[in-house]
Amino acid sequence: MELERSRLILDGIQELIAYQDLENRVLWANKVSGDSVGLAPEKLVGRFCYEIWHRRDRPCEGCPVVKARETGQPQEAEITTPDGRVWYIRGYPVRDERGRVLGVIEITHEITERKQLELEMQKARELAEGIVDTVREPLLVLDADLKVVSANRTFYQTFKVTAEETEGRRIYELGNRQWDIPRLRELLEEIIPPNTFFENFEVEHDFPNIGRRIMLLNARRIHTKTNKTLLILLALEDITERRRSERALSESEEKYRSLVESSDDSIYLLDRELRFLFANRAALNRLGLTSEQVLGKSFAEIYSAEAAERLAEAVKRVLETGKPVQQEHWSERLHGAFLRTLSPVRDPNSGEVTAITVVSKEITSLKMMEASLREAGERLKAIIDFSPDAIIITDLQYKIIDCNLFALKLLDIESKEELIGRDMLGLISPQTRNEIVRSIQEAMETGVVRDVRHELMNGYRIPAEISVSAVPDATGKPSSLVFVIKDITEQEREKERRREFIYRVNNISPGDCCLHNSHQALYNIFAQLTLQGVPGICFTREKPEDLAKFGITRDKVVVISSVPLAGYETLDGLQQVSLRIAEFLKENRKSVVLLDGLEYLVSRWGFDTVYRFLQEKRFSFLESEAVLLVPVNLSAFSDRERALISTELKVIG
Repeated sequence: MELERSRLILDGIQELIAYQDLENRVLWANKVSGDSVGLAPEKLVGRFCYEIWHRRDRPCEGCPVVKARETGQPQEAEITTPDGRVWYIRGYPVRDERGRVLGVIEITHEITERKQLELEMQKARELAEGIVDTVREPLLVLDADLKVVSANRTFYQTFKVTAEETEGRRIYELGNRQWDIPRLRELLEEIIPPNTFFENFEVEHDFPNIGRRIMLLNARRIHTKTNKTLLILLALEDITERRRSERALSESEEKYRSLVESSDDSIYLLDRELRFLFANRAALNRLGLTSEQVLGKSFAEIYSAEAAERLAEAVKRVLETGKPVQQEHWSERLHGAFLRTLSPVRDPNSGEVTAITVVSKEITSLKMMEASLREAGERLKAIIDFSPDAIIITDLQYKIIDCNLFALKLLDIESKEELIGRDMLGLISPQTRNEIVRSIQEAMETGVVRDVRHELMNGYRIPAEISVSAVPDATGKPSSLVFVIKDITEQEREKERRREFIYRVNNISPGDCCLHNSHQALYNIFAQLTLQGVPGICFTREKPEDLAKFGITRDKVVVISSVPLAGYETLDGLQQVSLRIAEFLKENRKSVVLLDGLEYLVSRWGFDTVYRFLQEKRFSFLESEAVLLVPVNLSAFSDRERALISTELKVIG
């Protein structure tokens, strides 16, 4: 009777259980083993296990059953079957009285879902880290006590600090207490809780390591769906897998009962009135009770009336359908989440369901992992949508797969559906499309490429700075691309206003060729215009290092000299200067050219030759709407020469 009941219990367990001889032939298998291949359990007897489940002609590599037989010790392994499913397999050797291995018991259950969940969590984390580290502004995540939970890479790079100096400290304690500002305290401690955000708070301070800076602060309160966790996202513009252990099977003739007792899962048998007929060691250990204290008692007596009602609902479905039923539940008594599988136990003669086998698996860690995944997704969405920059995610063929709300606003598109599936390169101006492709290739090799100047095209031009990062998969290979796009329209307009102001106050118009008696004045005008984005080239007789005081960089300098100067472009002939100016104007409309050394050119080539050169160039500058600046001391010329120069050059000082 005891053996028969053990067989019924094993047939009700939803794990695959098979007893094999020393050649991997099946000697006995439970009902679930047969159901897994559509055969009755007795049809499996005498066949090799690797032939039945793996469609092979020899044992699987790393098979724990073979290892258990060879070592005489319990073994375990994860095996993937040809259909792509993943199985956790355990092998337990069975010995005779003299300790010789007679055979091996194999217990198998599917872990495909857990493996997929682990992979999804890995991908979500990698994507989150890729996006956060690509965002160009420094970001801080603060807890309810205003302590730093985390910061992105840009924050550490910007403020030249480490995670050890930052995380776990209150924001007011960072650096030299530069954030200990009364108004900021008021915003974070009083305004944020009821209002959820503040925007555009300006801080000017001498920061350690980086000097005096002005930072624009934006903050937003982030809640998870459960509304239990308060986090503050501050932008500065800048599972444990449950333990796996199985008891070795004791040397006993009651090997079927030993199988049940070796499981870490709670396994118990209930009659139709929910009274305990059997409970394995794991179930008793979890309850902290003995077999005598449990057997014969009702489920409500051991747990609670409410818990018994939930179980009765699942039992009812088993009795009505005659099929196994799974039910997730939280146990107040055991303080954990469980997935229990209820299976019918039938009378072998009448076929009537006489009892219910319950296998209860603890899934607390799994539920915590799922909650962490959801929370990570919520935080990621909040970070993306809160970003003041447009964020677009594409596959490696540049097809758009997601974007944030600001991307839709920037491109004047109403819904994501209009944008998803489009080619990202189609949004880039043709003039810089090749350059963005080079940036993408560099990002796939190095990780991130930041702040490359481009123009977006969606019916009109949008000046933008674009950063690109490659998000790696579990193997480290790029799996997707993240584009962070900053709209610089206002910066470009401000530069244009400043350029117009510089022209106006100096009495200069596009196309003018201007003369000034002061070398310093024209060098200052040239430096101011190039600082505001005007393309420029400076022909000079001065020492190039002396021009640094005006802010003129060496890439804009051409030295006029008969002696070559190392590290600088050097020209001597008037025709060389003329050709270099023509080449520059062809590539740069609305530019500025400073030509210093007119006196030297006259001394080398004569006044009349230089005068004809100025006459020819005046029309080139007028056509390209560029400006020529010529510093010269007119007192070095005769009255006739001064008069002729004045007819070609506009005297502005």
